Amino acid sequence: MGIDKKDKLFSERVRSNYSPLKDLFYTYHKKLVYYAMQIIGDQSLADDLVQEVFIHVSQWPESHFFREEDHIRNYLYKAVKNKSINALKDLKKNASKKEELDPEAVQGSTALHHLIQSEIVGMVYEAMKSLPEGCRTVAELSYLEGKSNKEVADILGVTVNTVKTQKQRSLKLLKLRIDPEVFTLFLILINC
Repeated sequence: MGIDKKDKLFSERVRSNYSPLKDLFYTYHKKLVYYAMQIIGDQSLADDLVQEVFIHVSQWPESHFFREEDHIRNYLYKAVKNKSINALKDLKKNASKKEELDPEAVQGSTALHHLIQSEIVGMVYEAMKSLPEGCRTVAELSYLEGKSNKEVADILGVTVNTVKTQKQRSLKLLKLRIDPEVFTLFLILINC
């Protein structure tokens, strides 16, 4: 992209009240919370840690937001990983079952696994937004929140067979909307 195009893009964003922080938040928040959740196992704490990272990022000068997206994404994941490791260390100090909490377990391949998993879930979540409402609700409750067919049926006030039908329909529609490799990885994740 040439300098003139970058200047034009920048001025269009400024005129349209573009908020780079808001854009970052909507792009990465759910992925980062999922990533932190995989490391520390506590949804509320994961949400708090990601919020702390975004509070720190909100203090950046605006020029930082126009860097390469890969740099910003890498920073966000690394910051969340570090906050999660520190939170695990704090939990370990206070836990009576020390063998359950192992900060070293989030190093290396485990951290990479969680990162890939959160990216896949993020892509699937984006694709789910385009599903019909009933399908989307069932898919989110089943696949993203891990609820059983019976639990979903109870929450929505429908039969278990309706839930099964909506799950099958959502998978067929997702298969058309996302990359085949991502879909295959998603199927592996939901069947683990």
